[in-house]
Amino acid sequence: MAQAIEPLPGMKAIFTQPIEMRVNEMIAGVRADFGVLLFGEDFDVLKAKAREVQAALEAVPGAADVTTEQLTGQPLLEVAIDWNAVARHGVPAREVLDAVEALGGRTVGRIQEGERRFPIAVRLADRFRSDAEALGRVLVVSGEGRRIPLARLTKMRSPSKPQSGLQWP
Repeated sequence: MAQAIEPLPGMKAIFTQPIEMRVNEMIAGVRADFGVLLFGEDFDVLKAKAREVQAALEAVPGAADVTTEQLTGQPLLEVAIDWNAVARHGVPAREVLDAVEALGGRTVGRIQEGERRFPIAVRLADRFRSDAEALGRVLVVSGEGRRIPLARLTKMRSPSKPQSGLQWP
């Protein structure tokens, strides 16, 4: 069976008995007889360590079906209001927070169709959501009607990737 599915891209299979697999998964949270769990914040380091652990386990006589689960996660970008900048430009902090909240989607109302209700959400386009520099170009309106880029009103950083020269509050 393993040879039959080996050429399929992205397929990871473990062959075991259904009850045994379920018990192992409930106890350890791993779908295998033996599992190694790695924890940390840096995905690059976790991937490297997972490769090291896999190589060490594959070297053990009798080891079979040694696999590494795919790492999942979301990129993280922390955004903090630059209080001096918002005061200097006369921008209400709520305007800045609304722009940042629109990354994930901001509910602005509801539509009712019969007895069913649906939220109306505003969400920034993907090009702004996937690139911190593009997000920094999103315009925020000041109290005087001027449009100021978000990058001039906030401090942004990716905690997993240190940035030189960035002063974090």
